[in-house]
Amino acid sequence: MEFSKQLHKLIFEDFKGLNLTNHSNYDDFQLLQIVDSIKPLEISCIFKEAIENVGIVIDIGFGGGFPLLPLANLLNNIQFLGIEAKRKKVQAVDVIKNKLNLCNVQLIHQRLENIVIDREVVVVIKAVSDINDLLSKIVTTKKIKIFFYKGPNVEEKENYQNQLLFWNVIENKKYSLQNYQRTIIGFSNKNVPCGTFSKKDKVLLSKILK
Repeated sequence: MEFSKQLHKLIFEDFKGLNLTNHSNYDDFQLLQIVDSIKPLEISCIFKEAIENVGIVIDIGFGGGFPLLPLANLLNNIQFLGIEAKRKKVQAVDVIKNKLNLCNVQLIHQRLENIVIDREVVVVIKAVSDINDLLSKIVTTKKIKIFFYKGPNVEEKENYQNQLLFWNVIENKKYSLQNYQRTIIGFSNKNVPCGTFSKKDKVLLSKILK
């Protein structure tokens, strides 16, 4: 609760002009950003064990720091890397994570398609994103697991069936946050390597991680 209050204050006082999250009401913020970020640890053994087994979590498009910061606060023995394409958000969340003393968090300003994931990691994505589009951008030389935080009826709303040629569904669990229905859906790549390696400007993840 103390972490939630500190984070809310930093976002809506120190960085109120950046629109890091739309949930300005504290109760909504607590439920839809803090609780929602960490709830999969409680309801999904697959999600929790995947993180514990590899020890590295990559949050793609973390925006205002979700689920990155709540997860990092709870799992201080796990290494976290946030990847975000908007520089101002990277700069703001970097200040925030330092003020919250989250020493296990590293941030970079980069686009996903420019990175080769050459380490075994767990990827988390809470931002509004299309599963099909995002999975198609993943370039990896290792077996990895990717978990999307989604709303209900994800199978009906998102067309990711063509990606099942390359990815297995390893988790698809529904859960409730009061009146809100949520889904954690996870994928693991079938083949290694996975993705297109033709670009010369790609960055190795192992070179980024400290």
